[in-house]
Amino acid sequence: MDFLPRSCHKSIIMNTGTKIIRKVFLCCAVIVFLWLACFRQKRPLKLVFDEVPFIHYKPQQTVSASQTDFLTQPTIRSYCQNIYKNITDGWWRKRTYNGIESDVDKLDKLLRYFRQEHEGFSANPYRDDLRCGFNIALCPWYECLRWKNDASAWCDHRSDLSCCSDKYKGKCVTRDQCIGGSSVNLAEYVHADTSDWVVKDTRCKMVMHSQASACSLLRNANVKSIGFVGNSLLRNIHSAMLDLLTDNFYNGSVKAGEIYPETKKRCVNQIKSMDIYCLAETMATSSEKLPHPGICRGLVDTRIYLEMFWLAEYGEELKEHAKSKMDKEGTYLFLGIGLHDQSNPTLVTQQYLKPTLELLKGHTWPKVRWVTTVRSGIFKPPNYVTNHGNDEKIAHFDREVATFCDRYGVPSVNLTKVTSGVWSQDGQHYGQGVNVVKAQIILNLIAEEYK
Repeated sequence: MDFLPRSCHKSIIMNTGTKIIRKVFLCCAVIVFLWLACFRQKRPLKLVFDEVPFIHYKPQQTVSASQTDFLTQPTIRSYCQNIYKNITDGWWRKRTYNGIESDVDKLDKLLRYFRQEHEGFSANPYRDDLRCGFNIALCPWYECLRWKNDASAWCDHRSDLSCCSDKYKGKCVTRDQCIGGSSVNLAEYVHADTSDWVVKDTRCKMVMHSQASACSLLRNANVKSIGFVGNSLLRNIHSAMLDLLTDNFYNGSVKAGEIYPETKKRCVNQIKSMDIYCLAETMATSSEKLPHPGICRGLVDTRIYLEMFWLAEYGEELKEHAKSKMDKEGTYLFLGIGLHDQSNPTLVTQQYLKPTLELLKGHTWPKVRWVTTVRSGIFKPPNYVTNHGNDEKIAHFDREVATFCDRYGVPSVNLTKVTSGVWSQDGQHYGQGVNVVKAQIILNLIAEEYK
């Protein structure tokens, strides 16, 4: 710039300084805006819980047995035509008993506790602008930089605006405005722990077993083992089966051995199968790891166990496990994965299932059954919906895998209806009531095959 006059030098310096000042000012303005958004605006509600909310779960039963006829009754069957379809096709009906509203309030509080203490979400999943749906985050990113913000926003099921007009991107509206196949009326949702599973076809009499009738079935049908193999959804059924066969829904699936007293005290009732820490630290991965006398009062020689082969890449491990059960009478394998593989049917069928099903061709045992995924529950975070797929993609996955399994003579246990219209704690997993009914369905299927 030596060839320019001094006055030009001064002008250039002043203009450059002005630009720098403007940039600094804009940066400061952005920082102030973000600070105000995060600290001055309304933040997600945080509640204080003195203890873990719970209710004393009472399972649905259609049969009972006295102390004197334990293991002496014949196997009770549902006599249900096309049982794999009909027994899983139904709905949840809210019970009527004194104190049910108090129990419902406690379960509502339990879900709020779980969302806040375990998922890091707001206790109340509602937005001030009434936007809702799986693809609507609980709050805009600029309002929630200090909070985990991948929770989806929904409508208050106790309010007049309980309906989300579209389950992916909607707005909270009145029940009268709740029209269209994609709308979701949260006022119609129930807690499975205070409801009964009702089969649609009245000719299909599903048996809700007591401990005694379930154990009689295992003995009479010579069931040597039931293996739950797959992801966390199978783990929850395994836990519920242990509760049922020990007749202990307080801590029936809690393992023997040393557990921190505080952990043992806390991991009971509903939370024991919801909290990932409880599952990791207290759940028995097989029935022989339970405290004495174990399942069925120690009188039945059946092993209930869990194998966490939860990704398609565990296909070789599944094959080796199935090989260890080959030609062993009375062995059952219930398999289920998919969500962690982005609901990719080709990946799951070719890498996970095909090697095992090819191996077992021509062999009667073990009996292999495929367990489908579940309906996306309320509160499923948007990033999970993106990763797992929406309900349409998951339904397509279930159909494709079921068709593949059918070629090998492997039936599918479709649990879509069992997880519809019922509350989920995180949008992916369901509580004690749902999983006990899943366990009952499996017992009914085994009973129907035993003739």
